Amino acid sequence: MKKEKTFTFRLISNKIISYSENSMEKNGINPNELKNVKTYLEVKLGFNIEKEIIGFLIKTDFFYGTGENKIDLINIETVHQFKVIDFKKHFEISKDNKVNIPDQLMSTFLGIAISGTRGMLTASIKSQEYKNFIIPLMDIKKMIEQLKTKD
Repeated sequence: MKKEKTFTFRLISNKIISYSENSMEKNGINPNELKNVKTYLEVKLGFNIEKEIIGFLIKTDFFYGTGENKIDLINIETVHQFKVIDFKKHFEISKDNKVNIPDQLMSTFLGIAISGTRGMLTASIKSQEYKNFIIPLMDIKKMIEQLKTKD
């Protein structure tokens, strides 16, 4: 019989680092134009191997227009930290301290971090016109591949 490997982690911190919301009226945008708002999401990954922590920084922007005509409507930046029990036992760590996290586990961490950011965004939005802004569903596999190529 195959012995199952247990893996224990917990979310130890999730908080908003920065949040800004700009008035569409002050920027000359009428409510009908909000359907043309675009979303940008960026993920950064960090580790504190000695403290057994994996951290995700999520930055999301909602904006209207492009280039010189780009108007930021909402910006939110959040951080999510996970404590992994027996970190060094579960992950391969190279000599230059790069950590190899299996894709399935990375998908779990990313899903939790992005969902947390969605909740914080919803709770932070003040303008009624922006209440329908959501972070769309994402292809987590693509995001994992992009994080791997950033190394």
